[in-house]
Amino acid sequence: MADVLEGITFAVRTRKYCGGGSIDIVIRNIPQEWGYTTGVEDRGNERRTATAALKALLDELRPVHGADNYDGSDLRTDHFDVNYYGGVRAEQPEGWAGSI
Repeated sequence: MADVLEGITFAVRTRKYCGGGSIDIVIRNIPQEWGYTTGVEDRGNERRTATAALKALLDELRPVHGADNYDGSDLRTDHFDVNYYGGVRAEQPEGWAGSI
């Protein structure tokens, strides 16, 4: 992460609620030309995706996010047992919907 562009910031938010809690890491102030590319999908619609550099940064942060987590859940018995929920995401440029 030492080569992350100047100006990119990281926000960490924790939430506690009945049944658990979550930790979310959000990457902000991503220069559009560094973090995103626009292409055309097979149906001819415009599609915005993360660049390889942004995907690599997201992949590098995921182990940091999950370092103190565990997952003892058993979906067969509807038993959910994790230390926390949440994830890592990149903030989209203004006017874009969704998350990467």
